[in-house]
Amino acid sequence: MKQILLAACLSVFVLAGCSEKVDKETSENYIQHLELTKREKSLIQAVTGDGDNP
Repeated sequence: MKQILLAACLSVFVLAGCSEKVDKETSENYIQHLELTKREKSLIQAVTGDGDNP
């Protein structure tokens, strides 16, 4: 009985995840390229040691 209930729950989870409905909010949910700030660049250079070599 537990196996049937588990299989049913997993199939509902999989089918709900495969929905073709695309909302405006989800269509804009992508990784976007952002420029690093000067502080972030200096921190990366300090950690990697790239700032030592001119």
